[in-house]
Amino acid sequence: MMEGWFTRVKLSTYFNATPENWVKARKSINGLDKANLITRYGHEYYAAISYTK
Repeated sequence: MMEGWFTRVKLSTYFNATPENWVKARKSINGLDKANLITRYGHEYYAAISYTK
């Protein structure tokens, strides 16, 4: 996914200095299959690991 070997879409296309695009980032892994569900999981996971007191 980092190099876009399988889909020719690199993850950095969607996660870079501009606002990230979680739905389209799914393309770098497995097309847009279940992209909205995976996006929700991604946001929840990111929130959990980013939580600080």
